[in-house]
Amino acid sequence: MSHPNPSIQQSSSSRLLQIDLGVLIPAILAVTVVQLFRSENYSWVPAIWIETAFFLVFPFLFFWINEKWFGVFKPNSKSSLYRCQGGAVAVIALTIVWQVAGRVSGLGDANEIIALLILQNVAWFLAVFCRIHKFEKTSLILFSSIVFLVCSISERGLIFVLTGIYAIVFLWWLAGLYWNRLGDKTIDGSSKTLPIRSAAIAVAVSVIGAIATIVSLVPGLSNQLQVTGFMPFSGGEHGYEDQYARSGFGDGHMLAAGDNATTTGAVDSDTFIQDHKESLYDVSLEKFDGPVFKRASKNRSIPLDVIAKHIHNVKQSEQSGRTFRTMRESDKVSDLKLESKTTEALFYVEGSVPVRFAVDSFNNFDGWDWTKEEIPDSDFVLPRIQLQTVWTDGPVYQICLAKSKFMTNTRKHKIKMMRFKDSTLPSPSFLDRWRIARVAAPNLFRWNDAGLIRMDGEFIPTHTVIDTESLVPNFHLVRASSSWYSSAAKDRILNAEENSGSVFLQIPDSSGQSYVARLADEWTSSIEPGWKQVEVIVDNLRNQFELNSHWTSDETAADTVSHFISQGGGPSYMFATTCAMMLRSQGYQTRLTRGFVLQKSDYDRKSQQSITTSENVHFWPEVCIDGKHWIPVEPTPGYPQPYSTATGWQRISSSLLSIWNWCKQHPVSIGLAVAGVCLVTLFRIRLITWLMLCWWHLVRLLWPSKLLSATRKLIDVRFWAAGDRRPESETIQSWYSRIENGLSTGFFNLWSAKNYSDRTMIADRSEVSIKCREQVQALGFNRIKQFIQQKISDD
Repeated sequence: MSHPNPSIQQSSSSRLLQIDLGVLIPAILAVTVVQLFRSENYSWVPAIWIETAFFLVFPFLFFWINEKWFGVFKPNSKSSLYRCQGGAVAVIALTIVWQVAGRVSGLGDANEIIALLILQNVAWFLAVFCRIHKFEKTSLILFSSIVFLVCSISERGLIFVLTGIYAIVFLWWLAGLYWNRLGDKTIDGSSKTLPIRSAAIAVAVSVIGAIATIVSLVPGLSNQLQVTGFMPFSGGEHGYEDQYARSGFGDGHMLAAGDNATTTGAVDSDTFIQDHKESLYDVSLEKFDGPVFKRASKNRSIPLDVIAKHIHNVKQSEQSGRTFRTMRESDKVSDLKLESKTTEALFYVEGSVPVRFAVDSFNNFDGWDWTKEEIPDSDFVLPRIQLQTVWTDGPVYQICLAKSKFMTNTRKHKIKMMRFKDSTLPSPSFLDRWRIARVAAPNLFRWNDAGLIRMDGEFIPTHTVIDTESLVPNFHLVRASSSWYSSAAKDRILNAEENSGSVFLQIPDSSGQSYVARLADEWTSSIEPGWKQVEVIVDNLRNQFELNSHWTSDETAADTVSHFISQGGGPSYMFATTCAMMLRSQGYQTRLTRGFVLQKSDYDRKSQQSITTSENVHFWPEVCIDGKHWIPVEPTPGYPQPYSTATGWQRISSSLLSIWNWCKQHPVSIGLAVAGVCLVTLFRIRLITWLMLCWWHLVRLLWPSKLLSATRKLIDVRFWAAGDRRPESETIQSWYSRIENGLSTGFFNLWSAKNYSDRTMIADRSEVSIKCREQVQALGFNRIKQFIQQKISDD
């Protein structure tokens, strides 16, 4: 057996190929996680990957330059250690310099992100040089800390998936480190074909899968995965918990009077607030017609106590936007993208998303325009608003309305008013109660002509913080039973044509509406009256029509709804209008609601708030069946369905039903999948041995030091698959030699040297690879199987 001369130094290129891939693979995963986290709020994402590429290549450049100028790196030598430490310091300095240069050019990261990047770049540097001075433990500990910190403060699903993969790879490396330490001089002659570390990894995968399943089943849990107050600069996520927090809303405790009343809030000051506030009419024009001229407005700041005492005496101002025309201008340039969402925010929101806030509604449609008519008590009775003191933080305004049986949960949001000039309270669906800190004026809030809550005055003052609590419906209960319908609602639904006197059932008298009604009849003809009919109409609009914000109107059409259907799509307000008319034709009381829809894309990670701008303006219909609650529906494709809750069993049954419906729609795919399962079951033995062979080739390329053990396991699996498993009392030489008495002893000699010799290096890696490959070829699965069959026939 030949042994390499240790005095012969390897070339730089050959030793570069010996980098520990078991460390670099999780390192690459960790770097990917951090960079994806950075890209969530980075102004120019390509700069991130340019920077990442530079710091990934830097250790290799450092290696090459050092060996060229200062000599070859020697493992475990002090000079090499000092050079590696100097390289780590250079990495820190380069990271800081890169960030300083980036900030000069308008790029760069927050200070806490820079700290993460420094740790990441140093950890990568150590990972590349882990063979020089055993830096792998330090490197992976740093990477693990970074990855799980990022996972705890991010809401991005891809980051969660990559973190799970990283955890699996890291556990695999950790188990391998432990077994390598025990296995250097341990006899690896066991006939077990399933290593213990594989079982440990399987358990880890199962646990992670169970956690992922729980996250997907429990409603709203994915929005609560961030660590509250984990950093000193991240406190106050719930606003009222920490009045000194650098993020969150707070409730005005720390505000003080200053020269700029916009930044000091409701304090005793003579300063005038002057800025470009946007009314609801303005933001609607900006969303659907293009830029509008924003007039500067002034509103004198008054002490909060004075507001609470006298604001109910202010007369209600006449609001713009009592009419909404569905035939808009056709020369809209494009959807506006605000340069700075933060500075142009209408209001901020803390709480789970998606969520929709209603600020206006219309009940009468003449074929072209939506208008507001007076709502008679026979159609809808507005409940009483009562001031209560049930909350320990102060008074609360409560809507006195008996809850329907399908309202099974609640959710809370905190709203901070900014540039939104309107007196209507942005109301989440099914608003139940709300409060403003230390405000207890009985007549401060009342119902407006749109059937929504308004605050007395021209608009809600800037920086007013409003806590809201709303009910959450369970649509499974809504869908399953009609026992909660009011008798009047049942009569309207069953006799839609005869009961059209309600303001919420008015349909324009035009030829186009008859076609709309016939189409709705066609969609719902086989569906039992009730919520399922509502869902069928909504689903057909979402699936059969296309969202097109550049919709062109036709003045020669009978009405805009018939033109929308003939054109096959349009903007969101036409989806909502068409849905409302179809539902009314079936006897369902419906109104058109205008407001704001917030999604995950509106969440700002730095401020930990969702930002509302004119881009969030949206229209949707609301349906009233129980005579009490207006239930939102979403017929516009691309927008999230209204928020709801469900029990665990309801979610499981709904998922199973969806899978069943998908299977019925894709019989070819299901047939191929069943055939694949049958083939795998039939040829499972061949598949197992082939996978083991692939794994053996992977070990030969990436982990040549483990090739002897991998060869033994592969051959043992072949014997097991052939039905002749090697007993633990048998040595591998005696068991394998039964196939051929003259079998080469080269592999067995290497095996004995590894398990019994005192030498660290038993042979050159190329020699080990040759002997193992010869053994694998000599003891192929077909040959072993033929031997076993011949043995059985001889017996």
